Amino acid sequence: MDGRTYIIGRAGQIRIHDSSVSRSHAKITFVDGMIRIRDLCSTNGTFVEKGGKFVPCHEAYISPNTRLKIGAGAYSVKGLLAASGIYAISQDDTDFTIILSRPSRKTNLRHINSQI
Repeated sequence: MDGRTYIIGRAGQIRIHDSSVSRSHAKITFVDGMIRIRDLCSTNGTFVEKGGKFVPCHEAYISPNTRLKIGAGAYSVKGLLAASGIYAISQDDTDFTIILSRPSRKTNLRHINSQI
């Protein structure tokens, strides 16, 4: 899984149809068994939940349980990965297993906050 990258945005592998989301909004990369999120100079920013609040994030290492605010929606990293056919199974916040269940494909997300 190392080096695998997924773009989140209106035109990424993980598509979010929201006018406040940039075409290429953020990038999730697997690095040394960890997940890294990076904002791609999006217009409205990428936010990571810390201490119950969403804080601006340019780049950070995150767990599969981390929640992100992208555009008008809030999403779990697990949910975004699952939308691309990647399942992150957490033992705790620092240890997880990634399973690629099917070939990567473009996936459309509409405000699925209540489902994640």
